[in-house]
Amino acid sequence: MSWGLFRDTAEPGQWLETFVVESWGEHLRQHARATMADLAIEAAARQYHRGEGLPVVSHFVYADTSVG
Repeated sequence: MSWGLFRDTAEPGQWLETFVVESWGEHLRQHARATMADLAIEAAARQYHRGEGLPVVSHFVYADTSVG
């Protein structure tokens, strides 16, 4: 549904990439259908990561606050 890239103004080297998908199921399907080309692009992008280990990944789900 949407994609975004954000830069942390307090920490210039910190970036946040966001993906918004229709459902958790769609998110899982995206992981399941990754192609070899997708994996190669991710590996190439990882060369820009600084620090120990892999980039930190977090998952957030929409919280409908109108439902009580």
